[in-house]
This record gives sequence, structure tokens and C-alpha cells, in this order.
Amino acid sequence: MNTFPPRTVIAHAGYRRERLPGEVVAMRLLDARRETLDTWFADCHKVMSAWRPGRRLRYLHDIRGAERVTPYATDKVIRVLRQMRYLPVTDGRGAILLTNDAVAALLASFFKRRPYANWHIHFFTAEEDALRWLREGAPEGNPAG
Repeated sequence: MNTFPPRTVIAHAGYRRERLPGEVVAMRLLDARRETLDTWFADCHKVMSAWRPGRRLRYLHDIRGAERVTPYATDKVIRVLRQMRYLPVTDGRGAILLTNDAVAALLASFFKRRPYANWHIHFFTAEEDALRWLREGAPEGNPAG
């Protein structure tokens, strides 16, 4: 496993993308402003557009600072999920870090309607548990759907 320190790749508005040890991509929404959501959405598109078949994908979405359900945020999430359907991922694992059970239930309903055979997405409240699952496969978080 790579042991380099976290490296910030992009930081704009209330959004930050980092590369973490273990080839984990961390996408952190620090607030729920439109500018932050737009930056996150554009960066998700950029990351997904660069994905190549056969590469292992491990990502952490930290949305603890942006757990507000709004029509604007919901639209952005749905558009990202729609694009995920076309990614050539054969080994994908995503951890969503949050604290709001209502937001978790809403996101789980999105994932139930959009099954991804090669994606395993789980919810976590503790970042250490999420990163351990992404890197090693344990402990289990709550499955998203």
C-alpha cells in the first residue's frame, strides 16, 4: 500500500479532492452552497471521464458538511449516478461518510433504483472505518441499497 501523505488535488469553494494512501480518492464537500455543488459535480465528471477499464476504483465521499437535501443537490447527485452507469469499472468500492440518517436513507433509495454490479457502496459515520473498508474490505459499513 502507498503510504504517502494525503495530497490535495483540487480545492475550490467548499469542495476539496485529495489523494489518500492506498490509492483512495477523497471528495469532500465542506458545505452545501451551489458553488460547492457545482465544483463537486464538475470534478466528478472529470474523474469519471478519465477512468479506464481494468483500474481499481476506491473513493470516499465525505458529505458530512453538506447534508442538506435540496432540489438542486438532488439533481446533481442524480446526474452523477446516471453517469456512473457508463463507467468501465470492474472493481469499484465507494464509501460515503455522513452523519444524517435521513440523507443516508434518501441516498440508499437512489442506489436501489440504480444497481451497479461492479460497485460496492457503503455508508459510514467514522472516516477510519470507511478507509479501512476501502483499503482492506473490513469492517463492513451499512450497504447502500
